[in-house]
Amino acid sequence: MGNAHRITSTVQRVSARAHRHGAFDAHQYSLYHVALPPWHR
Repeated sequence: MGNAHRITSTVQRVSARAHRHGAFDAHQYSLYHVALPPWHR
């Protein structure tokens, strides 16, 4: 459970970069959300 924060920061960094490039959408976010561990939702 210690790497949940690292996963979160990675997701935020990736999604922020995708958002800057205009490629961010709800589908992409939902994929990230599903990929997160259950205790983090």
